[in-house]
Formats: sequence, C-alpha cells, structure tokens
Amino acid sequence: MIIGVCGLGYTGSGAVFDLIREYDTVQVQKGGEFWLSYRPDGLEDLIYHLNNPSRFTSSDVAILRYKELVKRLFMYPKSWGINSSDPILRLTDEYIRSFTQVQWKGFWSYDVINASKLSFLIKWRIFRKFYDKYPYLMQSIALKFINRDMYLSVNPERIVEKTSEYVSNLFKLLGYDDSGVLLLDQPFSGDFPSKSFPFFNNPKAIIVDKDPRDLFVLCKKEIITDCRWTPTDDVDSFIKYYKLIRKDIEQSDTILYVRFEDLIFEYDKTVKRIERFIGLSEESHINKLQFFNPEISKNNTQIFKKYKELFNSITLIEQELPEYLYPFEHYPEVIHNGNSF
Repeated sequence: MIIGVCGLGYTGSGAVFDLIREYDTVQVQKGGEFWLSYRPDGLEDLIYHLNNPSRFTSSDVAILRYKELVKRLFMYPKSWGINSSDPILRLTDEYIRSFTQVQWKGFWSYDVINASKLSFLIKWRIFRKFYDKYPYLMQSIALKFINRDMYLSVNPERIVEKTSEYVSNLFKLLGYDDSGVLLLDQPFSGDFPSKSFPFFNNPKAIIVDKDPRDLFVLCKKEIITDCRWTPTDDVDSFIKYYKLIRKDIEQSDTILYVRFEDLIFEYDKTVKRIERFIGLSEESHINKLQFFNPEISKNNTQIFKKYKELFNSITLIEQELPEYLYPFEHYPEVIHNGNSF
C-alpha cells in the first residue's frame, strides 16, 4: 500500500507525514518530495504524449524530458539512502526500451531550438560551419558530437502496467517493499491525486489543507522567499489562486481530506481518522509525539492575528472564502512567540 501525503502549497502536509512516521508498521521514504509522477515531464506527461501524440516526434521529447527529470530527482543519491543513482538510471533505460518501438541516433529542430546558449554556439554555429566546409572529414565526429538517442513510441501496449512495474521496481532499489505500508512525501498532486494512482500499488492519498488567512500571511510575511510561487502581492490574486487550486478537489474512499488545524485542536479524533483510513493500529503508534507535537505546531495557526496592518486583506479573505475558514473562535487563542517557522 502506498500512502501519499499531499499538500496544496505550505498547507501543513509535513505534519501529517511526521505523525504517520511515528508508527512502527510504516516504511518511511527518505530523500524529500517524491514528485516523479505528476510534475511537468513526469510519468503523467510521459504517458499522455505516448498515447496522444500531436506528431510522431512528441514521444521523443517526452521520453527525453522524463529521463532528465529522473536524473534531477536522484541527483543526490545519498539523501535517498542509496550510494549511487546508476541502478535507477539503468532501470529507467530498461523501462523506456520496453515500450519504445523504434530507436536510432539523430537530432531534429527541437535540439537546436531548445539548446542552451553555450550548446547552441558550439554545436549549431561553430561546429556546423566546420561540418558544412569539410563534410567528409567531420562526418564521423558529427555522429558522436551532434547525434543523440531518438525514440518513437505511439500508443504502446500495456504502458500503464509497465509503468506500475517500473515504479514498484524503483522502490525496491530504494530499499522499500510496496506490498507493505509505504509512506511517500508528495507522490501525487494535491488537487488531483487519482490521476497518478494507476502507477502505484494500492495507493491512497491524504490531502492536507490550511486556513486561507494563515496561508496568505505565512507566504506574505514569514517565508517570503520560498513561497514566491503563491501570489501574495495583492489579496485579490491570492483569493482567485486559492479558489482555483481547490476547485472540485477530490474526495473518495482512497482520498482523505485533513485540515491542518484539526491535527492540532482535534488531535485525538484526527489521529483516529487517519488510523482508520490507512488501517493502522493504535498499538503500533510507539513513537507518539516524537515527530509531531500539536503543542509545538499550534504556533503555526492563527498567525493572521499577529499582523494588524493586514486587517483589510484578512477581512476580504473572510468575505470571499468563508467555506475554507477554520472556526478558531471555538478554540483557545494561540500566544505566538516569534515566526511560525
């Protein structure tokens, strides 16, 4: 079983991740966010371009970009608990060969248009001039210097099944058994997790959300640099952003929606919900409060009350997003000491 804890951008998913890793029956993934499936150029994009080619060359680019994404994700193998990323790269090559229908050495306009400035200058300006002037002399060099592996795969058979096998084997290389309970950090998109479900063994998602007032203030005042992908320059943009991200958000038997605040102010009830959802026993919670402590994390709530100068913005959020507000009025007020992070 794969348990994916998913946030919607600094909404507190790390708290749920920390809570679940307190159970001794859970395997805990190391290395950071496991975003291989849903990020641009990930598995979702790869499968889409193989099955819906806008032109035969779209599969070539999709495969090329996916290989680069794998290299970036496992660029620092020791953080994932492995000494080298080479076995993962070899496994990825085997996976790609399993559905590639034609492979050859070559290049096309994509390589020219998308080359870096340095690569464009060396390959497509300087080297190309030499090649045009001395074609016979430079041909053998060109085959090594300009050409790369090219791929063609159009509507390959059993592609989802092969992808699921590939992901399962990837976990084995990382030292995990996905037939047991395996906890992953951000393996699915928080707003549409089921889109990646076919690639994983018995997947379940926990989506964690946070009061919009706290999220706005957190990103605008306290983690400004790391939160620039959230619009906080004006409150109207933030409100539109918050609504769009949560439009038609999924909930089902395999998707659990959790409020970050409930994990703090309704700790026991929320823990029971999560245990029932995953199938964890209370007895296996042997490290209780070791990784997640609501008394500490409550400092990450009601932070909008600290910034009186944002009163008008907070009022507008309350008017426009009433269904997302947490009822803090029913709980003790939090006395803050410094920033939330």
